[in-house]
Amino acid sequence: MRRKLKEQIDYGNTPERMDPNLERKLASPDSLYATNPAMKKGEADVQRLVSNRFQKVADKLRQVTNIQDLSSKQVQGMVYQEMMRKLPNIMRIEAAHKDELIELAIQSSLDEGEVPEGRYQIEADLGMPDTGNFRMEPEEDEEDEEEEKEEKLKFSSFDLDELTDEEILELEKHKRNIINALIQGAAKKGHYLFQKPEVKSRLDAIDPSLYRDYLGIMAINDFLYFSMEQMIEQMSQTGQGVAGKVELGDADEEEGE
Repeated sequence: MRRKLKEQIDYGNTPERMDPNLERKLASPDSLYATNPAMKKGEADVQRLVSNRFQKVADKLRQVTNIQDLSSKQVQGMVYQEMMRKLPNIMRIEAAHKDELIELAIQSSLDEGEVPEGRYQIEADLGMPDTGNFRMEPEEDEEDEEEEKEEKLKFSSFDLDELTDEEILELEKHKRNIINALIQGAAKKGHYLFQKPEVKSRLDAIDPSLYRDYLGIMAINDFLYFSMEQMIEQMSQTGQGVAGKVELGDADEEEGE
């Protein structure tokens, strides 16, 4: 008797496919989000959400490159090399308009987040980031490792009066993971702030090629996160894929407040 395998990831009519390693991770019932109570159907919900996002990413790259079938590794490599050839031109333009672009990035970010003027003091830079003290991997915690070995808690109720302290803590951890995902999604959306009409018009005033090249590089970069996951992971671990870092400080720290 033949066993029928059902593909949970819905690629629709798109020929492109995700990295097989990523597909396996998404299919795991023990992944970070599959075990989250917010995902009622577990890994099936995770696969549905990620495949939906992948289709949008693939559509974006097709729109930018005007190539309708990006499934071939040869085509993907060609597109990647083409985008990388644009980097010297981008860096040349950015170097000549550094202060203006930094101010534009700060202002558009604050406007997007509806942050009141004067709430934060931001010191931004433009160029290759200093990754000297960038932590590539999380610090090992023996206590956390022990917790991971324990059996996953099953919640029969979400009434706080009926939960143990351990169960409440576990729910807080799941909630934190969802919040982190929302923050990451908002940050990813911020990568395309340059498409807003008011931002695009200022970029065009600096150099018409800047917007076009930003769009091309962002589109292929997003696609590679899904199609070449191993390469992305390797770049992240070595610092090659680090585009920048953030250090938060208290404005009143020196005064001891």
